[in-house]
Amino acid sequence: MSNLRIGTTEFGGRGYFSNRPIPKNTEILRCNGPFTGVVFKPFKKEVCAYCFCYDNGRSQKIKLHSSDAASKKSQPAYGGVHFCTTECRDNWLKEVDFDGLIGKALNAIETCCSAKKTAGTMELNYATGNMDIDAAWNEATQRCFQMRRRKKGNTSILLEAEEYDTTRMIAVALVKKYRALHKGIMVKEWNTFSELQSNEAELLKQYPAMLQSYIKVYEFLYATMPRVLQPYLSTELVRHCVGREAGNAFGLWQLPLHLESECMGSNLFPEASFFNHSCDPSVRKERIGREMVFTTTRDILPGEQLYISYGMLDNFDWKERVKQLNSQWHFICCCPRCETEKADGEWAKL
Repeated sequence: MSNLRIGTTEFGGRGYFSNRPIPKNTEILRCNGPFTGVVFKPFKKEVCAYCFCYDNGRSQKIKLHSSDAASKKSQPAYGGVHFCTTECRDNWLKEVDFDGLIGKALNAIETCCSAKKTAGTMELNYATGNMDIDAAWNEATQRCFQMRRRKKGNTSILLEAEEYDTTRMIAVALVKKYRALHKGIMVKEWNTFSELQSNEAELLKQYPAMLQSYIKVYEFLYATMPRVLQPYLSTELVRHCVGREAGNAFGLWQLPLHLESECMGSNLFPEASFFNHSCDPSVRKERIGREMVFTTTRDILPGEQLYISYGMLDNFDWKERVKQLNSQWHFICCCPRCETEKADGEWAKL
């Protein structure tokens, strides 16, 4: 990190700047693993939860079992996580889930989602229309408070696939919050995550129906999370997770990376989130196993801001790049390449 500093950009946000001249092909940042993330539901059995290995759709054979049923080979994977080797499983238990809480939280979700529902699902009166976002979340808090008083959570909620993925992503972040605030461990990781910009307002402006889904996720987590984690679950945590994931997540892509690669999940690396986007980036990002590595693509001058590309956009014209960036990351790209390539009068039509 001695090559980098976080500074204020010309647009008022924050970004990485160089402290000194940096030669081409210099590794300037390596993230050892994501703060939180999720393997998307269709790929859950096919992607190793530790190294993210993907074997062209073949199921990963190594499962995580609860200690009281380790001999039951037919038991579903505890927590819904799968591994390519026993070494990856053991590394995950040692490095990622050393206190067993991530597995416990994920398994609570898995158990509730896989249980057969004997009654119809409850009708939830989520916020709709132009209701203030804060008011909608306050209503959700009050509903959950009433459930707590009745000592009954809404476990009949059925999650759609994307809601299921969001729930698992937030559950991991919840454990990280517990570790930092209660145990005093991994505090720097939690603080860096907390410093990230949230894109919640931009996300919900573009996709207002998502507010219902996120409130649904919160109520599901409220009803299912282990007792030790419940005091650390809040609407703020859910809002921060979805808002920061929207603007800072890295897609978990099938390797080797090419235009036909599958996007198998999403990971959040808080340290890497201070790289801003350019369609002519000065830094190359590369996933190596569970690590993200960032390397300069040219010589960098002292004080220069460093940029990555947020997507595989090299072969698109400027209009398509701008549309994709606005759709996925909620901003209009004004990098030098886009400014050079745009046609007079066309910009205002986007």
